[in-house]
Amino acid sequence: MGKVKNNHVTKIMILLFITIIILISLVGIYVKKTYQYENILPDYKLGMEFTGSRITQIQVDKSENQVAYDTEGNVVEDYEEGQEGITVVSEKVNKDEVLTEENFKKAKEIMQKRLKQLEIKEYEIRLDTQTGNIVLELPENNQTDAILSGIYPAGKFEIVDTETGEVLLSKDQIEDSTVMYEPTTTGTQVYLAIQFNKEGTKKLEEISKTYISTQDEEGNTVEKQVSVKIDDEDFMTTYFGSTIPNGQLTISMGHATEDAEELGEYINQTALIATMIRNETMPIVYTVESSSYFPTEIKANTIFLLEVIVVALNIIIIIYFSIRYKLNGLFGGIIGIGFGALLLLAIRFFNVVITTEALIVFFMMMLLNYLFIQVLLAKLKKENSKQNFYEVFKKTLFTIIPFAVIAIILCFQGTLAISTSGMIMFWGLIIFALYHLGITKILLIK
Repeated sequence: MGKVKNNHVTKIMILLFITIIILISLVGIYVKKTYQYENILPDYKLGMEFTGSRITQIQVDKSENQVAYDTEGNVVEDYEEGQEGITVVSEKVNKDEVLTEENFKKAKEIMQKRLKQLEIKEYEIRLDTQTGNIVLELPENNQTDAILSGIYPAGKFEIVDTETGEVLLSKDQIEDSTVMYEPTTTGTQVYLAIQFNKEGTKKLEEISKTYISTQDEEGNTVEKQVSVKIDDEDFMTTYFGSTIPNGQLTISMGHATEDAEELGEYINQTALIATMIRNETMPIVYTVESSSYFPTEIKANTIFLLEVIVVALNIIIIIYFSIRYKLNGLFGGIIGIGFGALLLLAIRFFNVVITTEALIVFFMMMLLNYLFIQVLLAKLKKENSKQNFYEVFKKTLFTIIPFAVIAIILCFQGTLAISTSGMIMFWGLIIFALYHLGITKILLIK
């Protein structure tokens, strides 16, 4: 009698667990922030067919700059119009000799590397090998503008003497650049960490001893400064407070903050700069000609209709199972919905981009799950035993092993539609095996 009671309690706990999983998956987990409640579950990452896309025309810069030279051929920054000994000439931003098909392809390759390192999984990039112009299509979201700002710039990096303009360190001496952050008493501080190679480490140590703050004979503070430049624009001007022997230069980004949204902006901004510095400098200077938003062709009411159909089908399946297999049928229907809820949570937490193809695979996994439950319920109706459960489970497991291998292969394919389909299939099969072995067996076996 006690064993039967314990079995009932276990089943009630399992049903409660499945109910909680379904509610979390469909509704979310809300916690109170400063002014409102926010869902702490990761958002679904939707493909361009659901969000719309931004198509950006990135063209070879055809502009010219006015450059002044002195009589010895040196570039002069400060001069007056008509000044004696100064010759002003117009120079193309992109000289004719760099406008080659090889450099066009190289520029596209660098853009692709930046997109990959920024973990942009869905994009289309098309190159006109005759003109060098590039068309980039990205999903439209709140990060699109920021991402674009880090994709097409040249990414030239230099540390120069602020007085003489002498280049002290350049990108050739950089080994890596990353985002770092650490907690402080006022919040979290984000840093751009630049790691120099052996040559750069030695040079950085030298200039960190030279470009410092000192006092002259009269007690006045004298600062010998360097300027960190990105694409010839001053990123920051500073001097060194101590010697840097390890070759790592850390630059603070923004200010320490406890605000999650602001911190996220600092991290994203720093990641863009780190990516530009980490990769090669673009051989060609590009400029954005136009950037247009193209809305999705999938309307909101279409998505709502799809959701209604899915809910209706699940209700129909539960009713069918309940009528045919009584209490076990009701449990089987609940188990089926629980499986879908777990798979949706996996899609969220593993940042799987939802495309049309991925949705098809999701419904295929749901169909596989319900077919297994149908076969299992029919078998258990004849004789409810662990032996019958394991018999059906083993047959199904051996059937899906080849699909698991296929799923792993698809995960590593370059095309987003294929890789995301593979990821949903992979996680669906993993959840399928563990879920039914741990949950279904307990709930359906008497």
